[in-house]
Order: sequence, then structure tokens, then C-alpha cells
Amino acid sequence: MGQARRHRVPRFVKPAAGRLFPAGVRPDGAGPPSRLPSELPVLSAEPVVFAEEYRLHVLDGELRAASRYAVHEVLESAPLPPPHPAVGFGRRLVNHLASGLPSAVVLDVGILSDSGRFAVVEADEAWFSNAYAADAERVPDVNPRAAGPAREIRDTERPFRRRTSA
Repeated sequence: MGQARRHRVPRFVKPAAGRLFPAGVRPDGAGPPSRLPSELPVLSAEPVVFAEEYRLHVLDGELRAASRYAVHEVLESAPLPPPHPAVGFGRRLVNHLASGLPSAVVLDVGILSDSGRFAVVEADEAWFSNAYAADAERVPDVNPRAAGPAREIRDTERPFRRRTSA
């Protein structure tokens, strides 16, 4: 957060975990809430514009469900057929990142307006993510793993576990 506050150009800023403040493009470093500590992990990136955005529900390295959720930054959900290019990009992305992802995760990807290329929007908590128009039979498989009881957490999941205060 401290580093994000020093920016003097527009930046997209969001909490690295949770919903401590709304994600969005900030005109400068003054945008993120001042009440939050400088040590708070945030994601900060150059702003981009997406022509379309897609949500991919992933379980154990397998793309389980997908849908479009926005067109030119306007919510417009629609189901995706399996041969859709976003599904192919998502599968390649998951294969590339498999060892660095939690077993249950939602990946948002999109097509950049200026180049037509795919890019990652963000990874998000599956338990907190809208299914939009994804196959309703396949999305529920992902969410219980992401929100399961602490006693069932796998060793590979521990690095992704959110810390809570007592």
C-alpha cells in the first residue's frame, strides 16, 4: 500500500486479498484509503481497457466452468461454448500456473481493446465469486473446496489461506 500511495500517475489498485476497499483505477497515490497500513499487500498495475471479460472456475487444475461477464466494461453475462478462445486461453493459463494456484480458484481473463490479445484480469476467491452465466452444474464443485472447513485444508492450500484476527 505504501508504494501504491507514491504513484503520481493513474494506476489500477486493489487489495491483494479480501475486499478492504473497492478495486479501481486511482488517479494517483491519494486514492487508496489512508486508514489502511502501508504494509498492506495490494495489487497495482497500469490501467488497461478490456473489450470482453470472462470468468473461469478452476478446480484441481481443471477448467470446470466459464462464462463471459462483461463487454466494454458493462456487465453482460453469457455462456461460453467449449471451443471459445477464452476457454483455450484459460486452459493454457491454468496449465502454465498449475503449481502456483490454489486447488479451487476463479480466474478472470479478458481481451484487451487496443490489441485484441488475451490478458489476465485477476485471480479471485472462488467462494466469493459470481457464477454469471457459467454451467450451474459445474460451478458448485469449485466453491466448497474454496470455503471448506479449516480441518480439511490440504498442505498445498496453506500458502493461500487468509489469515484472520481473533
